[in-house]
Amino acid sequence: FDDHWRGRPNVDRLIFVPNKESSIREEEMRRGGTHIADNLPPEAVNRREQEPGNVVQMQPGQNVAYLTMQSEHPPLDNVKVRHAIWHAIDKRRLCAVAYADHAIPADNLTPPTHWGHLDEIQGRREFDPSTSRRLLEEASREDGFSLPLSLTLFAMASPRPYMQQPRQTAVFIKDALADVGIDVRIETGDIRQYFRRLSAGEHELGLSGWSS
Repeated sequence: FDDHWRGRPNVDRLIFVPNKESSIREEEMRRGGTHIADNLPPEAVNRREQEPGNVVQMQPGQNVAYLTMQSEHPPLDNVKVRHAIWHAIDKRRLCAVAYADHAIPADNLTPPTHWGHLDEIQGRREFDPSTSRRLLEEASREDGFSLPLSLTLFAMASPRPYMQQPRQTAVFIKDALADVGIDVRIETGDIRQYFRRLSAGEHELGLSGWSS
């Protein structure tokens, strides 16, 4: 638009090439097939930053990723089971593995970059597998289920701005819960179908998040 208030754009033509696969988007960037790539996995960003000729732009995001639990589905209706899951996951380690330390553990659903964030809200439950095992044993006696407990984890098939590596995140959670007595089966699906099922409450555990 020649009459834009900031003057005519320096680019005459812009082509958007959608691709769900992060590895292909990174390879296209590496070989010069595309000039710009966004929403790459954190370790890919690190690789591109070290390669001559690339310019990496980063800033703190307004993203939150979380694990949702369907509390109307037994045995997740028992708060001790939910507490056990919280204590079983090392969020600091997860940030290193799935986000290459480009993320921080959340205290609540509002990120530090958001105007509504309050530092005074400290809701973090510490990583404590022994407490997790104790709570599971107590819940199993109360509700009569046997251990190991079997649960299904919904994970989106394609990356999201708040979760560039959903598969790695799901596997991390699966391994963490296996250590305390919960066997997890990972189930993936098309992104539209995935969130439809998640919103309908068909999951037991599910990966989700938001960005603004």
